[in-house]
Amino acid sequence: MQEEIVGRVFSGTGRGAFFTSLLGYKTHLAQLLGREPFPGTLNLHVIPEEAVAFLGGLHTHELASFTEDGREYGGIRLAKILINGLAAYIVISEKTHYDKTTFEIVSTENLRNKFELSDGDEVHIFS
Repeated sequence: MQEEIVGRVFSGTGRGAFFTSLLGYKTHLAQLLGREPFPGTLNLHVIPEEAVAFLGGLHTHELASFTEDGREYGGIRLAKILINGLAAYIVISEKTHYDKTTFEIVSTENLRNKFELSDGDEVHIFS
């Protein structure tokens, strides 16, 4: 059964572009997405209880922590979703400054531009 969760778009810190450009993450994401990821994430505020239930039903791909340019980066889990029919992944980080009210979505596309999204817009994602 397909599950759905609704989130609201918000502007992040811009750090998603840095992390998705790191070779350790970018290579793994490209394998899952079929090509290189867009350098950045779409950030969504979600209701924590709904987020836990939604994520609990998803299969995740794991990427262990790694070292790049002498710095260690935390592992991530990636949960495949659909956003307006486009395959994407929720990034679940070991290390993050966000709490359980935030989903960071990675894709091959700039999702804000592709779907003409602005801060506060509602987005439906499906498992």
